[in-house]
Amino acid sequence: MLPIGELRFAIPFALSNYDMHWGLVLVLAIVGNTIPVPVILFCLTKVGRRIEASGSILGKVFRWRTNSLMLKLNSHQRYPLVTIFLLVAIPLPFTGAWTGSLAVWLSGISLTKGILSIFLGIITAGALVTFLYLAGSNLLL
Repeated sequence: MLPIGELRFAIPFALSNYDMHWGLVLVLAIVGNTIPVPVILFCLTKVGRRIEASGSILGKVFRWRTNSLMLKLNSHQRYPLVTIFLLVAIPLPFTGAWTGSLAVWLSGISLTKGILSIFLGIITAGALVTFLYLAGSNLLL
């Protein structure tokens, strides 16, 4: 899954271009979106600070996204797991599992709790995208 679209693009693409049942598409999208999360968190833990400190373009993008997330997390410091869940569950670009992983890393919460919060957000986002796609396609037909 790519960090911008994740299952938000994968589900409508698969449903419109392949003859697959929506349930299978949903499960595959959830699994595909969940697999990178532990890897992302591991990489952030190991190399995140080095990237952030660099003067490269990637470092600048990383700092911009980090600062943006810190503002959101600071305003919702009381319930960071709910904030991360909602951040992942909202089916918009830049609000998925990759951004949720960054939020878990920035907030310093337990990786186990963070991964669970991200996973629940992925399931919710997948269900919303699937429902909206199917409802929209039924209206057009």
